Amino acid sequence: MSKILVVDDEPTVGRILRRTLEKAGYTVIELADGAGVAELVRLEAPDLVLLDIHMPKLDGIAALLEIHDIDPRIQVIAMTGDTDPKRAKLAVESGACAFISKPFELEFLLTAVMVHLVARRG
Repeated sequence: MSKILVVDDEPTVGRILRRTLEKAGYTVIELADGAGVAELVRLEAPDLVLLDIHMPKLDGIAALLEIHDIDPRIQVIAMTGDTDPKRAKLAVESGACAFISKPFELEFLLTAVMVHLVARRG
């Protein structure tokens, strides 16, 4: 069973993602800010991270860099409600395997998760 770390400062988004991913058979760990991401990645060794870009304390780009310093094989899907295409480009240039704009359809997210988990195994 694949383990997914959800990092989002919006509690409602975290709850919806947890419920959706667990229903699809994944183990889910939640974090409300990027500040604790390095420690949690070391402890839990997730297969994939769903990472909000705009968060207090430590933003998603900095958290993404920390994740890949620990394990560059971890797939990270960046998420944000920011419509600036430069943010998407920066996330991908920083190592995100995908970028999803909020709001998104949950089926689309589940497909992206599945595709990138298969890519990690490949």
